[in-house]
Amino acid sequence: MAKKRNNGKLFEEQAKSFFSRIFERLGYPLLKDRPQFSGTQDGFDIQFMISDGMSVRSIFVECKDYATDVAFGNIYAKLHYLESSGYLLRENDIAIFISPRSNFGNHRNPEKAELTFNRNKYPFKICLFERSHGIDRLFAVEPEIYKAVYRKKLSFEIDEEKELERFRTLLFYKIGSEEKIVPGGRRARFIMHLSREENYIKRGVTLIQDPETDDRQLFNILNKEASQFGIKDVLRNVLTDSVCPGVVLLGNPGMGKSIELKELAMDFWEGQKELQWVPFYRSVNSIGKQDTLEDHLPPDWKEISQLLIILDGLDEISYGQSFRTMIENFIQNHEGGTVVKFVISCRTNMYESTIRDITNFRCCTLNSLHFKHALHYLVTKYQMPQESNYYGEIAQDQKEFFENPYYLNLLGDYYKEGQKLPDNKSELMERYTSKRLRDDEMATGKTQDFDSSQIFRACKKVALSLEAMQTRRISGEQLTLLLQENKKVFINSGFVQRVVNQDQWEFEHRNLQEFFVAKTLYNFSAEKIIEFISLDDAKPKTHPSWLNSISYLINLLDATSEKMKKLVKWLLNNDATVLFKADRSRINDTIRKEVFQGYFNKRCKEQTLWFRKYDQETKEIVRFADSTVNREFLMQELKDEENHRRTRISAMSLLSQMDTALMEEELKEVLLGCLQDSLEKVDMHFKAEILHTIQDQGFHSSADYLAQVIAAVSYIDHERITSALLQLLVETYVDDHLDYLKSITAIVGGIKQRKHQTRDNYVTGEKRYFILALLNLRKPKNQVYALQVFFEHQDALQWEHKDLTNLIESMVKNFATANELYGHIMTWLVSALENRRITFRNEEYVVAFFKKTGTMEKAFMDLYESKLAMDNKRYFLTHLATDATLPILIKDFQDGTIEENELYVFRNVLGRVDTELAQKFEELVLGETEYRLKEDFIDVEIRKQWQEYHSTKEQSSFDLLFDNDQLKKLTGEYFALAGKAELGWDDMQDNKKEFWDDLDLQRKFLPSLQEIVHDTKREQDSPITLTDVEKNIDNDLYRLFKVKRELTSQSKKAVVERPEHIAHIKAWCLENEKKGDFKNALRQFQSRNYLVCELLWFFGRRYGVTYQESTYLDMLWIDYHLEKGGVGGYDYILENVGIEKVKIRIIENLKEGVEELIIFDNHAEFALSHGLKEVYPLIAEYLTDTGLNRYRRRNLLDSYVETTGDVKLLKQILENEAPVDNDNSLYWDATLHLINLSQNDFVIGKTMEVLQKNKGGMEELTAIKHLVRAGHPKALKFFNEWLKEGNRYDRKEHRFFSTVDFSKFYSPGAINDILELIEMSVSKEIKGNDYFDPIRTVYEILKSFYEMADQSNFIDFLSGLENCKHRLSQKPGLDMYYIHDIINEAWDAYFKMSSKPIAFPEIAERIDNLKYML
Repeated sequence: MAKKRNNGKLFEEQAKSFFSRIFERLGYPLLKDRPQFSGTQDGFDIQFMISDGMSVRSIFVECKDYATDVAFGNIYAKLHYLESSGYLLRENDIAIFISPRSNFGNHRNPEKAELTFNRNKYPFKICLFERSHGIDRLFAVEPEIYKAVYRKKLSFEIDEEKELERFRTLLFYKIGSEEKIVPGGRRARFIMHLSREENYIKRGVTLIQDPETDDRQLFNILNKEASQFGIKDVLRNVLTDSVCPGVVLLGNPGMGKSIELKELAMDFWEGQKELQWVPFYRSVNSIGKQDTLEDHLPPDWKEISQLLIILDGLDEISYGQSFRTMIENFIQNHEGGTVVKFVISCRTNMYESTIRDITNFRCCTLNSLHFKHALHYLVTKYQMPQESNYYGEIAQDQKEFFENPYYLNLLGDYYKEGQKLPDNKSELMERYTSKRLRDDEMATGKTQDFDSSQIFRACKKVALSLEAMQTRRISGEQLTLLLQENKKVFINSGFVQRVVNQDQWEFEHRNLQEFFVAKTLYNFSAEKIIEFISLDDAKPKTHPSWLNSISYLINLLDATSEKMKKLVKWLLNNDATVLFKADRSRINDTIRKEVFQGYFNKRCKEQTLWFRKYDQETKEIVRFADSTVNREFLMQELKDEENHRRTRISAMSLLSQMDTALMEEELKEVLLGCLQDSLEKVDMHFKAEILHTIQDQGFHSSADYLAQVIAAVSYIDHERITSALLQLLVETYVDDHLDYLKSITAIVGGIKQRKHQTRDNYVTGEKRYFILALLNLRKPKNQVYALQVFFEHQDALQWEHKDLTNLIESMVKNFATANELYGHIMTWLVSALENRRITFRNEEYVVAFFKKTGTMEKAFMDLYESKLAMDNKRYFLTHLATDATLPILIKDFQDGTIEENELYVFRNVLGRVDTELAQKFEELVLGETEYRLKEDFIDVEIRKQWQEYHSTKEQSSFDLLFDNDQLKKLTGEYFALAGKAELGWDDMQDNKKEFWDDLDLQRKFLPSLQEIVHDTKREQDSPITLTDVEKNIDNDLYRLFKVKRELTSQSKKAVVERPEHIAHIKAWCLENEKKGDFKNALRQFQSRNYLVCELLWFFGRRYGVTYQESTYLDMLWIDYHLEKGGVGGYDYILENVGIEKVKIRIIENLKEGVEELIIFDNHAEFALSHGLKEVYPLIAEYLTDTGLNRYRRRNLLDSYVETTGDVKLLKQILENEAPVDNDNSLYWDATLHLINLSQNDFVIGKTMEVLQKNKGGMEELTAIKHLVRAGHPKALKFFNEWLKEGNRYDRKEHRFFSTVDFSKFYSPGAINDILELIEMSVSKEIKGNDYFDPIRTVYEILKSFYEMADQSNFIDFLSGLENCKHRLSQKPGLDMYYIHDIINEAWDAYFKMSSKPIAFPEIAERIDNLKYML
């Protein structure tokens, strides 16, 4: 831990003075110098802004006055803050780290450390000024500051000019690079004959945190960067860390560790000049057990400045302990100037027993591949299809094959052999496990015994145990009990990985575990398989968690075997949907027909539930069911008009995902027929789904078919229909359907009401598709129509800049072969200008067309000579005007065609568009005619002066506040200009037009002076004199208040505080420190005393003024008030006073009495967070004061209860306050706290009293809400009764009650009430509104019920649901969707509840009994 040598704030002041003087001596004007606010611990200490004559630089300085070297982690944390803090730093900005008596990490060579930081990672430059950099010689340029920093007189001589020039060079010029250290001819000695991986995928890594040593904040910063930039980014930090010896890269076999290290070695070899490190790469298995590391290094390695040793494959040797010792010895004993760092790769399983114990190594794991990178790899290396949906099934079911390079190559090799993907996932897993065992056997060679059957047997035992226990991880102790002497065989296999920092193991993927389960079950009899997979229940069903294992098993079994037949039959009778996960080739067509059609009839016909198109379940069903007989079945269901629309839509959805090539024409005909049916037969939502299906199938590529589709539904202007049709059009030749676009333009443009309104909040993207359709128009006249629509419906369409730009670009290209486009656009332009349909904000788009087609002058002439009135076309003409066309107006004036005033008006309008061209026009008028303009065009130089005034006005005005004499002088001139000794409001200069037109007057009488005059007038009703104004000018308190207001104004962000300003303010603060009565400041708000206290607090914090401790403690009386809602002010005080003293003062203040409520709240929050128990009674007294505002008390009550758990006080609130929801009562707040403290019985008793007194409306609902929260068994009954009385939520009530309140409600006695609410909701006996949907409440209640109900509760509930369903079915025309969905969901929840994990001792015993079958 670095130890500070000096007072931090003192050194910051010294550094600020030092750099200010240095910049001045070097001739760089200082625009800004200020310390950062206290309390911003992540920020920088000092900020400068300087000018080098051509640009402005921001310079941030971080001061570190430590006696020992500072780790680079501190620098990275600060740089990360600076980069992400919103300063928007650029290339010429600088971050300086200064350490007068220590170094930053790399003390041997600070220039190399700077190189590390300046390698394009950050957009600004980083400079390290430290001991080894000769910082003391730089400080010696200012002897006084040198003495203050080092606490001794300067004892050596320096060449000041030389040192200043050295500083300039270090700061403002780029760091040079050294020459390559090792010549290319010696490459083999260092990295052998490595070559680049042809299809290398850059990988990210995840750091493994050491909770004992890693700072969490810094760790998170580094980890975020590592995930994006990879191991090189981790290494970047390690290479500059004097403590960390290197990086360990962990991962299972096949994750790509070796490739990553080879690429790393190549990067460092090729980048020696930039990186300044020489790589040395070897495979660990090339190093013998008795070797030393030096035996393998090049003979002259000690002549290299910085050596990066990369060792790959620690897990490939059997002598890991010896290797660790070798590395440790090298780290501890190597001598010389060479800095050495390591990168070592190792399997996760081996890390614990080998290199982990070497101190301070940073550890990370390779991240999985991204799917897009994996896909690119397969396409490039194996020429596999690049359409991502081709890999849909594998990507969903076994995504690990796209996350791991080993798997990825396995998949590529499989495709290469047969130009197809595996038929099922079992086939791929079989290939993977076999190849992994072969590769592992080859890797071990003759050094170790290798028995693949033992590995497989161990894996099956563990997998079956994990599946039975319904978990993924098994402890080391359990492995020992389960596998005994074969434990080592298991943990050394390539299929498992150790959980980092834990004595637990898991298969590298869940799919692998499930595959081994299936391999285990494969050897069992059908009866034994069923025993394992079925629930122990009266209604046989499979364990939900075994679903994937069962699907693997079905794909492994011989399809013709008796075992397979028995298993399929049992599933068919008890849990047929499990078969959907099996490969369809494993199940015969008869069974597939029976399973699928039975499921469809039950789900879609009987229950009228959906098959949602993009659900994974739907995709599995489609894959399983796709056959001729099932496709024909679905076609009939789609055609059947007696079916519910959800049934027909589901049939269409399933059918559209199957192979319908042989029935394409029939499908097209059926879909078109449905579109042509009336809305009574096929509603618009069904029609919209049909349109999406047509798009998915590509049927709209037929122009004739699309025309029939549009004709069938063009009369429907519902947004779902128009949006779906537009999606079809944008994929076709849109010009053929311009009439349809025109028919909906007014509707989409928002000026015509739809005939088919929707109450549903659909997000269809209609406007966007409409814009895309317009952009796809290609005929010249049609493109002009698109332009017209863009202009006339801009606000409604909300098109983007790029849209109109793209349209104009398309028209420009079209013009090359379709010159008639010019005529169409001019016809539209004249009409648009005549009818004022073109706004003053979009001319540049149309002008761009004329510019790019070379028709600017022609367009000017055609528009100018058109019959349009000049008022309509003048503004657009100024956009088209050029040097060549301006003389036309002169000629027409001379011919008498236009009046002289037009020259004046045209000049003025042109001036707003093109200043330079307007000046030329003015010169043309003056030179070619005798007409003299009413007034000259504003000279360009004058305009620049006005611009300069406005750019500097705020700063000049601010500076003036610090110049007493100048303020008085200008005030005298202000009165002299008015010609009066006394001034009233009418005499103020800013009330006069002449003042605003006179640049010199505005420069002289700046806003700050005028405000002082105005403030003086506001203070008295009578006219003011010069003496009155001078009194305010002489009032330092008044002027500093104005300074503070300038600094805190959101509109005055450009104001810079100069060193002399800050010095003046600091002097005032120290002079007035004891004049502020903080204790009484808030009693007289805006009094003189209040202002003194406010300014002492504000400027003291802003500029780091050092006050006496008593002053900081007195600030506790006002601090929170000035902070305006935050507690950050206490941070400021705590930085300057020890916390124990603050605690004492907080207690004293509270005991004395704090009148200001906001100050009391802050004191109380501090007391609670710091355990000041002796003032808790005072806080309790405050909380029970019913005369105080509820909002303020409620926030404090939360903290108080969280800290004390004071049940007695909460009950007291319920006894003393009214049960109302208003701004004065804490009744219901206290009630919720009591519920959280398990005082439910008390709450129920009190709330029932409230309920009895309040029937109907919000009061009753609020009571019911709290009964629900408290778990009252009749709460739901009360809620149902409240609904049946006709009560509903309105906007106000929704704030107090929502469906979330039911999320934890559970009472076995409320089952009938749940059923009643379900029945009322489904039957529409109670209807919801925008703020209340009863069916949502039902689902919220059921979530909680499913989590907590036992078997008997479930049985009662399921029985009740069936009765409820029966009663509802008696109501004609009622939609039974929700009751069926709830019943299905309830059964699923029941089966999950019934599926209990088996304890380890039990499953271990069962496995032991089955040992000869494994």
